[in-house]
Amino acid sequence: MRARYLAPTQLLGLGVLLALGACAGPTESVTVAVAPEQVDPRAERALLAVERALRDGEDEVARSVLNRVWAQQPSGATAAVATRLDDLLAGREATAATELALRTRLLPQADGSAVVEVSLEARSTDGVERTLEPGSLALSIETLTVDAACVETRPTETISLSAVPIACGASSQGVGLWKARWVLAPGAMASRLMLRLEIRAGRWLQAERILSAQAVPVTPGKAAMVAQSVTTLGAATGEELLELARSPDLTRASALRMAVRIPPEEHAAALRLLADASDVDVDPVLERLLPAVRWLCGPAEPPQTTDAVRRLLRQSKASEPTRGELRLPRSPRG
Repeated sequence: MRARYLAPTQLLGLGVLLALGACAGPTESVTVAVAPEQVDPRAERALLAVERALRDGEDEVARSVLNRVWAQQPSGATAAVATRLDDLLAGREATAATELALRTRLLPQADGSAVVEVSLEARSTDGVERTLEPGSLALSIETLTVDAACVETRPTETISLSAVPIACGASSQGVGLWKARWVLAPGAMASRLMLRLEIRAGRWLQAERILSAQAVPVTPGKAAMVAQSVTTLGAATGEELLELARSPDLTRASALRMAVRIPPEEHAAALRLLADASDVDVDPVLERLLPAVRWLCGPAEPPQTTDAVRRLLRQSKASEPTRGELRLPRSPRG
């Protein structure tokens, strides 16, 4: 039986589309010039296995198989295909080995408002020095404002930011992204910012290699501001909210009034405390906790029903806290 040779266009197709597809628009196509030589049939099965593993998201399997291909010292078109797949895989590995998170800082102003500063903190978990050059950056800002009657408003705006290079190393490094003056709306009891950063198609610069950077995740950031009428009570804890949830004095307003005093970095822990309390998992209690849980839920979809609250609390057991800052403003006269 004659050996079947694999044309480079067959094997390169998926790898190139995976690497570059997110850069192309809905009507664009990606074309790649390939060498006319054929891939060595001895490496064909392994390279196809790498391609399948990449398609299925099994990056560790892809790396193991690809290392065996390199151990055979391929050349020509076989080495070219392996290099394309290696670059794609290395880009994914760079993304997986980098932690990016939004950080917020609030600077109090004499008039009771604050200036909110947003920065991006980056760290390489594998200690490798690399730089992310994003194609573009978009900051989404969701503002949740509540009043004493538990009425909520939740406008969202998106701001395009300068696509600055982001250096990543073994120690955390930060780059400033955005800042603005922030003031409570008249009649508001509290307001919370939820910030999300979208990093659109870019590239990693790592050890003289240029690698594709796709779907780079960023941990959201948040900050909260509470009205002067609430600040006299000081910051609250998740334990206090749980105690209130078990009390006959629990109302929507009392739960929300306590929830807005919990610092943002403790929101996830407060939800986990509620989730672990089986005696709270009854519809009348969850209904009264609904506005408070919406305030505490961070980037999750805000629940609208008691069943949605129950699902969110169960999911919160495995969630990671989102860092942020709580601002309890001074009196303008202070």
